[in-house]
Amino acid sequence: MDKIKIISGGQTGVDQGALDFALDHGYECGGFCPRGRKSEKGIIPYRYPVSEIESEEYIDRTKRNILESDGTLVIRDTIEIQGGVLDTIQLCTQFSKPYFIVNISEEYNNEEVIKWISFNKIKTLNIAGNRESINPGLRGKTYLYLIDLFNV
Repeated sequence: MDKIKIISGGQTGVDQGALDFALDHGYECGGFCPRGRKSEKGIIPYRYPVSEIESEEYIDRTKRNILESDGTLVIRDTIEIQGGVLDTIQLCTQFSKPYFIVNISEEYNNEEVIKWISFNKIKTLNIAGNRESINPGLRGKTYLYLIDLFNV
């Protein structure tokens, strides 16, 4: 599989874990974040190449990342997806954008995810999931999962 572009909104948790993975392993990356680079911890660190949108609202950032991507991979573990991630799934459905939810706390089949990426011809992959305050440790788990998924 050719390298894909990974985007996210830059929030703590899954978003930053995905961007860390992309930056550390030579994947093109980016995405869109709220005006002021707003995250739950303050300003999104400038090491993450996310672009600010006009709005300060997370939902607007979420919508932009969904529309600019070919599909969304939602990463979760033992804690149910909540808040903005539920909005992500709703928006994917609303805009007829493919999404795939993987529970990395259970036995999962990476071949299913790779087939989903291939079937949907995903060149730009939006990666979403809970923020760190809801799901402590998910940033690191996301990073390790993506290493396994992309065999790096």
